[in-house]
Amino acid sequence: MRVRTQLIAIVSVAIATVIGLGAATVAVTTRSNEVSKAQADVHAVQKRVIDLLALTHEFTEYSESRAERQWQKNYAALLDLLAGSTGDGNPFAAKLLTETKPIAGLFQQIVNARSSTSDLRDRQVKLLVVQLTTGVQGISDLVVQLASTLDEDDQRIQRQYYAVVLSIFVLMFAVVALMSALLISRVLRPLGKLQQAVRAVANGDVSVRSATGTADEFGELSRTFDAMAVDLVRTLREEVAERKQMEEQVREMAFSDPLTGLPNRRMLMDRLEQALITASRLGHQDALLFIDLDNFKSLNDTLGHDKGDALLRQIATRLKACVRDGDTVARLGGDEFVVLLQALSDDPLEAAKQVHVVAAKILGVLGKNYELDGHGHHSSASIGCTLFGSLQREKLEEPLKRAELAMYQAKAAGRNRLRFFEPEMQATVNARAALEAELREAVALGQFVLYYQPQSEGDGRPSGAEALLRWQHPRRGLMSPGEFIAVAESSGLIRVLGRWVMETACKQLAAWADRPETAHLTMAVNVSVRQFKQSNFVQEVLDILAATGAKAQQLQLELTESVLVDNAQDIVIKMNALKASGIRFSLDDFGTGYSSLFYLKRLPLDQLKIAQDFVRDILIDPDDVAIAKMVVALTESMGLEVIAEGVETEAQRAFLADLGCHNYQGYLFSQPLPAKELEAFLERGESVVFH
Repeated sequence: MRVRTQLIAIVSVAIATVIGLGAATVAVTTRSNEVSKAQADVHAVQKRVIDLLALTHEFTEYSESRAERQWQKNYAALLDLLAGSTGDGNPFAAKLLTETKPIAGLFQQIVNARSSTSDLRDRQVKLLVVQLTTGVQGISDLVVQLASTLDEDDQRIQRQYYAVVLSIFVLMFAVVALMSALLISRVLRPLGKLQQAVRAVANGDVSVRSATGTADEFGELSRTFDAMAVDLVRTLREEVAERKQMEEQVREMAFSDPLTGLPNRRMLMDRLEQALITASRLGHQDALLFIDLDNFKSLNDTLGHDKGDALLRQIATRLKACVRDGDTVARLGGDEFVVLLQALSDDPLEAAKQVHVVAAKILGVLGKNYELDGHGHHSSASIGCTLFGSLQREKLEEPLKRAELAMYQAKAAGRNRLRFFEPEMQATVNARAALEAELREAVALGQFVLYYQPQSEGDGRPSGAEALLRWQHPRRGLMSPGEFIAVAESSGLIRVLGRWVMETACKQLAAWADRPETAHLTMAVNVSVRQFKQSNFVQEVLDILAATGAKAQQLQLELTESVLVDNAQDIVIKMNALKASGIRFSLDDFGTGYSSLFYLKRLPLDQLKIAQDFVRDILIDPDDVAIAKMVVALTESMGLEVIAEGVETEAQRAFLADLGCHNYQGYLFSQPLPAKELEAFLERGESVVFH
């Protein structure tokens, strides 16, 4: 049976019982009111009867008229009282009225006897008074009897009333008890089981069941909840599994290289930190191997990045096969890998031997041929090695920096080899870092100046000048570009310096245009690779020309062959854009780089410059002579000018003139000079100046 049906049945029985008890209570109350009314009437009658009885005894004590009037008055009041009670339906009043009426006749006989003149009057009156007294006394006894009966009825009614009230309380208690039992057994207990099941499900336990086995609403609710709980927990478990899988994937993405599956830089640094702590505590040696693939960029450029990725994956596989399980192989990015070797010998020399064995094995394995989706490929690597640990604690980045420096030494030594870090490398790095810091300060303080070295024609007359950067160092004095330009290139400061050189040279070119002795001069300005590759380089040069007022036709930009190594097409486009404005181009140090004649013929050049390296020994080195002849012949065939730099003797100038080169730059004519000194030199008309 459903709980709702049971509750309705209990409530219905309770209501019916309450109604019945209510009706009984009303009946008892009504009867009690009737008895109370009858008691009041009887008491009033009893008072009248007592008064009447007293008057009857007074008949012999008062005058006839007074006794008669009082008695008649009380008797009339008694009859009125009884008649009223009878009208109210009081059965006791009707009975008393019946018993009272006869005494009226006795009273009349007494009145008549008193008015008689017979000698027996007094005796007759006394006899009648006795009879009247007996009658009134009988009525009084009857009243007392009726009053006693009414009191008994009243007590019985009160007992009935108390029984009804008690029955109501008992019924209410029974109903409450029954409903409580029903709530406990059919509501609270199932709710408790349901609550217990909910808590269990919240903790992931679906073994607890809330079903009560009943067919009521709670049974249906429990069974529904159990089914939902099973589905919910199944869903939660699936979501937890998916979340764990996603967290694992995120962790792999955060700590692993997605291409090779190797630990990435983040995980490597974490393991390196732990290795530093362990090695310094235990006193043994660990090692880092910094591995960089040789000529990897050419593979991407020729076969595509998909083949490059395939090679990197195979490299990772081979590297893992070369080390122990406890060692780490990580990919830093690009074509750079790092191997962390741990728990080597305590002796640094013995540890170095162990590292050499592993590094040599890696070189041999990586030097074998690769099959890249049907394409055969040969690759090699350069490896830099360093030891760390023992009892010395160092910063996290230091071993990695040392290994990288050693790798660059391996590159510089010819690639496909390994190098151990040497302290001299660190000294060089420290000096380079200090120089970079000083260089940045020099840019901020404006410690740079321009010197100008004349460029002369065959007759010795100056035709132009090359702007050369100098650093007026506060401690080292005047520094040439060879001492700091490489640092400026690697640090990116070359862009700031290059723009300053361009602005300063163009301002000087514009100033020379106002002087007769310098108005014809051209200005050669060196442009670095980084500077030329700026996306806004063309517009920057044109803006400087417009701002300074220098003539574009007298500005000559000198490029080195290294500018053609990467993205030559973009270089050609920029050169053509500047060429259209009248700017000239010269290829500096021709023959020392890696330029291709294919690109050379596409460049809008005006001049080739024979490098100083070929001019210095041109009188004694047949190879230099052959190269100089080739350059001169090439310029003649391409319709370009040729100029030789580093000309220091007349013999060199004469030899170059015989080869067909008639433009020169070098100490034979003048060393680089500040602008004012160069102007003074030109005014004097001297051909050689020594300082």
